[in-house]
Amino acid sequence: MAEPKISKLGEEVVHHSIWHFTGAPLLDSVAEQWKKRVGATLPSVGAFILSKLTGVGWWWAAAIFFLTFGVVWFGWHVLEWRRFFAKTATQPVDATNDQLNKASDVAEAEKLKTLTQELSTERAKTKEMDRLLQEAGGQFRAEMDKHKELTLLKERAKAIRRRWPDAEFCRRPVFEESWTPGPKQWDYVLWIYEANEWHKAFTECRMRLFPYFTEPYLQSLDLDGVLDCLDCVIMRYSIPGLCRQTSQLDPSTTPIVTITEWGSPSSGDNVAKCGFRIRNGGMCPAVDIRLVPTPVLIQFPQTDRSVAQPEPSEMLLVSGYYIGVLGKHLSDFIVVGLRRESGIQDMTANNLEQMLKLYMNKWNGERLSILVPIEYEAKGGPNNGKKYISRHEVRVTESGSIQVSYINTEPVAMLP
Repeated sequence: MAEPKISKLGEEVVHHSIWHFTGAPLLDSVAEQWKKRVGATLPSVGAFILSKLTGVGWWWAAAIFFLTFGVVWFGWHVLEWRRFFAKTATQPVDATNDQLNKASDVAEAEKLKTLTQELSTERAKTKEMDRLLQEAGGQFRAEMDKHKELTLLKERAKAIRRRWPDAEFCRRPVFEESWTPGPKQWDYVLWIYEANEWHKAFTECRMRLFPYFTEPYLQSLDLDGVLDCLDCVIMRYSIPGLCRQTSQLDPSTTPIVTITEWGSPSSGDNVAKCGFRIRNGGMCPAVDIRLVPTPVLIQFPQTDRSVAQPEPSEMLLVSGYYIGVLGKHLSDFIVVGLRRESGIQDMTANNLEQMLKLYMNKWNGERLSILVPIEYEAKGGPNNGKKYISRHEVRVTESGSIQVSYINTEPVAMLP
């Protein structure tokens, strides 16, 4: 609605300006010239006719005509000049037009100044937008480079597993001591050079992109776990953060059940049995606590001295579900049993310290630790029914005692 009015007003201003500065002065000038010519022509014609009536010849009559026209024309100009000088001398100076012109000039100057300031502001905004766009473009390129680097690490690890699926590297790829051969054995291990290069690249990448993952946690992962970890880093740019660190869990709404030590109960029916003492460090109660079946090597005692010592047997470290509710800051004991992978009958793990043998790196003789996770479920609160896993590392010392180290707690479903 406002634009047609402004357009119409602009047209009227243009038409008025054209008439004021061109049409009106031209019409006044034409009218003034006609007055002078008519006023000079009429006396000249009268003098010409009068001369002919008195018997003057044509040439003299024409001369009298032009002479009369010139005298009258000159008289008109003399009168016009006298009138102009008289008006200039007697009329006071009218300063209204000058004031209006000055006011108009000031208004135009202010308007021009305002427009200049607005233009400067828009230029500054445009410059800031260009800077922000360039910064966003730089950040996007940096994130794409990180994504490419992480994806390349994943594909290189997968390629090693595809070529050598039984490689020790695939068991715990970040735990270099578990698969590195002795100095003289490198040439006999086909996958070692590629695995070593991958480990160097992973370590360097981890220090830059995801230093928040602790070394014990990464060293406890098998190849699939490492790939999941890399996926976690890649996806954190587009989805909510995945909860892999205990520090990301809220102890007021989450049960944090950990193994504190290995041993036997001090009293009760299970006093002769072995197992783990567990404790809930969170405020939320936990139920259905059990040990996730864990492969271990068991060296059974030799009963017949006449035969050679049998080789250690690979069995599963298991436990039944914990019966009861483990409340906040409470501790209890879970009995651990042994099960053959092909069987369903559990054996009591009495004197497990004497039978438990650690896996060894067959290339360098390094004794490897055992990863023992326990699974449980939250009871009550906002996380009711949500399952969690606490991971632990178990070692056997030279003296034969079992030591347990806590690694981390994370939800079974990583998304919060």
